[in-house]
Amino acid sequence: MSLPWRTESTQVRGRTQALTDPADLTWWLTSAAATGVATVTFPLPNIPVDVVVTNPERAPGFSTDVTVGIIQEGVFAGALALVIAGVGLVAAGVVVRRGRWRGAHGPADGSAHTDELVGVP
Repeated sequence: MSLPWRTESTQVRGRTQALTDPADLTWWLTSAAATGVATVTFPLPNIPVDVVVTNPERAPGFSTDVTVGIIQEGVFAGALALVIAGVGLVAAGVVVRRGRWRGAHGPADGSAHTDELVGVP
């Protein structure tokens, strides 16, 4: 299975002094600042996106954990439809496998199929 996107993770050792104050940069798609948990939400453009975490105070001892999630509308409904279709196919396969639909394979009572009429004058 091939996904329409690729994710990569790269750990980069930072510097103690930034070359430019991050607030002065104009190329940010979005930003958030908080003590504790910060969340940003934005539509993904058709270009690669980097997640940049900085410490505006540039104080030593800064550490962070970053979690990235993607929300795609309609995925749950599509997955649910696939599950229901799959269960239906499995149920149909079980019915056919057990021989409930004898049709051209012979009578359901297990007797031999014959084209001759027996006992008819």
